[in-house]
Amino acid sequence: MFHQTFFRDLKTISNIAIPVMLTILLQSLLNSVDIYFISKMGKQFTSAAALGASAANVVFILGTLTTAGIVAFVSQNYGAGRHEENQTVIADSFLLSSLFGLLVGGVTFVFARPLTMLMFNPTAETLNNTVIYIKIILIGTPFIFGAGALRSVFQGLGKTKVTLIIFGIANLINLVLDPIFIFHFNMGIAGAAWATLISNVVSLLMIVVMIINDQFKGQWRELIRMRKSSLSTDWKLLKIGSWACLQQIARPITGMLMFRIVFEVGGDTGAAAFGIGGQLLSYTFIILAGLSTGLSVLVGQSIGAGETHRLKDLIRTGLVVCGINMLLFALPYIFLAKPLLSIFTKDLGVIAIGVRYLWIIYVGLMTVIWTITYTGVFQGAGDSFPPMVASTVANVVVKVPLAYLLVKFFHMGIDSVWVAISASVVVESAIIIGYYKKGHWMKVRL
Repeated sequence: MFHQTFFRDLKTISNIAIPVMLTILLQSLLNSVDIYFISKMGKQFTSAAALGASAANVVFILGTLTTAGIVAFVSQNYGAGRHEENQTVIADSFLLSSLFGLLVGGVTFVFARPLTMLMFNPTAETLNNTVIYIKIILIGTPFIFGAGALRSVFQGLGKTKVTLIIFGIANLINLVLDPIFIFHFNMGIAGAAWATLISNVVSLLMIVVMIINDQFKGQWRELIRMRKSSLSTDWKLLKIGSWACLQQIARPITGMLMFRIVFEVGGDTGAAAFGIGGQLLSYTFIILAGLSTGLSVLVGQSIGAGETHRLKDLIRTGLVVCGINMLLFALPYIFLAKPLLSIFTKDLGVIAIGVRYLWIIYVGLMTVIWTITYTGVFQGAGDSFPPMVASTVANVVVKVPLAYLLVKFFHMGIDSVWVAISASVVVESAIIIGYYKKGHWMKVRL
């Protein structure tokens, strides 16, 4: 009976997913803390921080090129009992991710100003503040990429409590340093960026120590020795990562283009509402992302152990929990939108636009029940192509062109931007459902 397997699978998923949810909550709080303190300096600084965070997210998403395949590899190796192969994957992916982060961070640091101008076309004051903020954040790119690789390793092993502890400590560091740097040392928006950078560096150091103790018996030399550079493994990691990277990067890149459209139609007020509203909606995905990660780990481990008969029940459990999550989160966004926005700003114009943003966007978000669940299944199976197609079509073909059309040719105002975003979410879900029903993900083998 489904209700019997539901509670069994829910417990198994929860043991993995709840620490992931809390970790994501801490990550969201880290960004929220920055915006909260920066907002005390005025909406121009809030707007700059929102733009900087949006641009930085695009850069950091490039890390999925080397990290997206790790969960599938580690979970399937773990399910099959291949410990030494996992050690090789860990060593390879960590070095590859860190070096790639150094390259990406260096290039984007040098071209931060022209790229910000190209993507957002902000006012001169907002441009200067955004560049100050993002340049400091970008220094941490290799640390973020390296930590992301090792975080994926712990997720693949099902040991998600480790990353929860690490991000908890990092958040405390950021929370303490933000007001000290911003106000006590009069560093302004740069102070928030330095606080975030320091917390990211500490996170990497902690997770490296954790992985060496957990997987290499506390021996640093073992981590170095297992760096065998298997071309076959590296190629598969990059193949999975390339599709996942395209999928992940489509959303923030188009998000930056949407910021530009919002700036043109709503100015700093619209951009501030967009940034704060997006930050609030990020909390909707805490349970969803944790559930998706839990599913990907269990799907990968089940495939590795040859227990594919478990998959149907796991997926149904995921869909039910996703649906409950979306219904529960609808309540605060519908009835408490104004008080929630008021936490971040007292500007009535920002609050008014932000309320409509939350209401309109959430209509489309109800369909992410399928997107989140099936994406977790694809990730565990090592099939990252379907989510990439769905995300690219929804964001590149639907979201940006539709928003531009509604604003430029139909002069429908800033609310039409929110309509375009909502519509793109529905399209993405429809494509994901179609790929899932084809069943190709069941035939993928690493």
